[in-house]
Amino acid sequence: MRRTHNTARLIRKAAVVSILLITCPAPHIHAFAPRRAEVAAAQRAVRSFFEFHFAHDMGFSQRSLSLRRRWLTPELYARLRAELLKEAKRAKAHPDEAPNINGDPFTDSQLYPNTFRIGKATHAGKRVEVEVTFVWTLDGGPFVMERTVTAFVAGRRGKWLINDIVGENGKGMLSNVPGPPD
Repeated sequence: MRRTHNTARLIRKAAVVSILLITCPAPHIHAFAPRRAEVAAAQRAVRSFFEFHFAHDMGFSQRSLSLRRRWLTPELYARLRAELLKEAKRAKAHPDEAPNINGDPFTDSQLYPNTFRIGKATHAGKRVEVEVTFVWTLDGGPFVMERTVTAFVAGRRGKWLINDIVGENGKGMLSNVPGPPD
């Protein structure tokens, strides 16, 4: 009888140890779940922005910028707005000169791409970096070219907002304007 009691106690101890070993790594595994959720939310925010951007006027103007404000950090919006105001003053004084921002700063191009796709995203500190590939075609026909940029997305008050878009050349939207991304 004594032997059965010891065996039962050993089985209980083994069961407790097994449960502890199985559940110990669980907090580490679950620690990555919020990051995956953040990355997915940042990707959705970038997709939403570019869906809107491609469906509306892609020209860089005060009106088009204000329509995109909800997807941009206040800092980026303020810098882009200041650049537009500066360009307006400069254009009056020097109408023959090309503007600093020539084309669409959001796609880093003078010719508007036909479509885009969202690529991989990585969590980097307090931000998420989302790859966006733009595709140009000829009249909806054959593929002409594609280019990939990186959208730097920052979490602000429960939302993911674009803080900069860096082109293949490694320069941000306003690389000629002071104030790097956070």
